[in-house]
Amino acid sequence: SRLEKGRAVTRCHDTKPNGAITTMRFDSRNWKVMGPAASTAEAEALDAVRELLPDDGATTAWVNRTFVHTSERTAEVDVLLLTPVGLFCIELKGWAGRIVANSQRWEQKAKVHPNPFLVTDRKSKLLAALLKSNATTLEEDKAVPWVRAIVVLHGEGSAFEVAGASPIGRVLRLD
Repeated sequence: SRLEKGRAVTRCHDTKPNGAITTMRFDSRNWKVMGPAASTAEAEALDAVRELLPDDGATTAWVNRTFVHTSERTAEVDVLLLTPVGLFCIELKGWAGRIVANSQRWEQKAKVHPNPFLVTDRKSKLLAALLKSNATTLEEDKAVPWVRAIVVLHGEGSAFEVAGASPIGRVLRLD
């Protein structure tokens, strides 16, 4: 399995002194399952995402994490991923077939969906605001990372197209 964005993505694993790659295991202390997967397909996609991650002690993933943001509403994130380069809210979409996206909507067969990147980006901003609201010092406030949104398509045979020059956000495909 790999994540694609128009090209192959290499695994981001740590290497042991003997050259062996350390892949995050399902029982790693850095893979924290907070709730069950919504479906068998989502569980398989979560396993594939986990296998792409290094078990390096610096990368931590919280799976199916729900948080209550400052307006006292809940938000659910499929994978909240903390890495040395940032904090990411990852939304998994098991949509199959051809998906045509613009900045507002994604069309899949006869279905029209709101752009899931916008929804995930909103969750990312709410999470960042929540983290900042809990900072008690300027130093803690400055330590809150930028939270980025990513949508990962994992549907069988999904093909993703952008209509025109519409900005749609970070979208990867899990193959």
